[in-house]
Amino acid sequence: MPLNCNNLQPTLLAENEVLRAFIKALRNEEQALLKGKTDQLGLFAESKGRLVIELAKLAEIRLQLLRNYGVSPDRAGMEQLLNEHYAGDSEECTQWEHLLQLATTANQINTSNGLLITARMKYTQRALNMLFPDARLPSAYAPDGSIVGFRPAHQIAVA
Repeated sequence: MPLNCNNLQPTLLAENEVLRAFIKALRNEEQALLKGKTDQLGLFAESKGRLVIELAKLAEIRLQLLRNYGVSPDRAGMEQLLNEHYAGDSEECTQWEHLLQLATTANQINTSNGLLITARMKYTQRALNMLFPDARLPSAYAPDGSIVGFRPAHQIAVA
């Protein structure tokens, strides 16, 4: 099957563009976390969710292109396709390398943000563990108005 060069390049360009937008959202989330503006996290989750859906659609298009050309729908298949049909300095090869670099960056920032969120949650839980017994409150209201019972956490072991 002859390779249609018009399909791969626009797909890679679109994936790179959306991944850059995703990284920007992650960096904004990171700044909010570092500044303690946790009330903004819901906004980031919504925009990140939309970008993840768009990235998944674009990745599926790329994987289908790989299947159409008879290579495995994974990183090895992509590299095989590029090696067999494109010069090492082609725009497609450049865009693929950018995509891999951006994916690594996104993963690093996302992992860091997860650690920051976990630290914030632990801090908040510790504060609640201290406040509830002193106030002698058996429960409290959650953001949605439901009642959340309080039971101090008992740590059994630390790994």
